[in-house]
Amino acid sequence: MSYADLIEVNGRVNDFLNAGSILSWDARTMMPKSGGETRAKQMATLAVAARDLLCSDEMKRALDGAEKEVAGKAPDAPEVRAVAVRARGHRLPRAHSVRASESEDGNGRSQSSRLGRGAGDR
Repeated sequence: MSYADLIEVNGRVNDFLNAGSILSWDARTMMPKSGGETRAKQMATLAVAARDLLCSDEMKRALDGAEKEVAGKAPDAPEVRAVAVRARGHRLPRAHSVRASESEDGNGRSQSSRLGRGAGDR
């Protein structure tokens, strides 16, 4: 794999995260209160898919290929820095992620109870 492959795989991770951002925006602005639990599960699914792709063998192969491809470039070259940043993200432990719909905040509220509160729902 190559640097171009790394950019493509990273773009798919970004697509999952952007879709989650749109769902989050909709939850805050337009979604009825009753949709919170379902929306939390949808957002969790996207977050887990992004994490799984970020930590995948495909990402590892893309990183390995990209590291070889940029090895001769200056340390401050944009491609070298981009590969280094993505490599740090790839090495994050998967065990530290929890489905957002199953997690609680510091006040004991679930993610789903925090969703669905738009400006008119306060």
